[in-house]
Amino acid sequence: MPLDPAQRSKRLELLRDRARECTACPDMAGRPDAVGDPAGSVDARCLVVATAPGPTKGGVDPVPLSGDHTGDSFTRLLADADLRRDQLYVTNAVLCTPRRGSRGRKVRVAEIQRCSTYLSGLVVTLDPALVVTLGTTALRAVAELAPHGLDLATHAGGVHRWMGRWLLPLYHPGPRAMIHRSWSEQRRDYATWRSLMD
Repeated sequence: MPLDPAQRSKRLELLRDRARECTACPDMAGRPDAVGDPAGSVDARCLVVATAPGPTKGGVDPVPLSGDHTGDSFTRLLADADLRRDQLYVTNAVLCTPRRGSRGRKVRVAEIQRCSTYLSGLVVTLDPALVVTLGTTALRAVAELAPHGLDLATHAGGVHRWMGRWLLPLYHPGPRAMIHRSWSEQRRDYATWRSLMD
């Protein structure tokens, strides 16, 4: 039975509290500034999964995909496709900022696995009709919940059934994505995304 908005809000707050108290990853324990907050509407029918908070995010801007070059690109792609953030619930595959000293580092598989409980809780609570993954890490994270057999290079921009809902794997909107997916291709991908929101 679907949850009403008040029930979803309460469950989401409990999930956030558990994430803030988590000490499962030794490199991230004891760093309360490390946890980024997911953002969006409790009524969102689309869950967006990105990678992890960037190294400049901790304690500065808790909203995923905002406040930096990647966030600017994401915002432009959304606007070009006539998508709005208030239609989405945005989170990360890994909720803490992976760092090596003051610099960012690649997310580890074990970190994806540890955060999968939280991601699973989001999917159950929001029950989105569409899950959009941004990048390889996010696509791997949803596979922790239920295998999908997809890889980004082959399946980017295609729509697939997964856990009784639609799954749309896209490239991450960061600068390195341009190596693999041009801006015009990404705009086309976001237009596909928009068509699934009706």
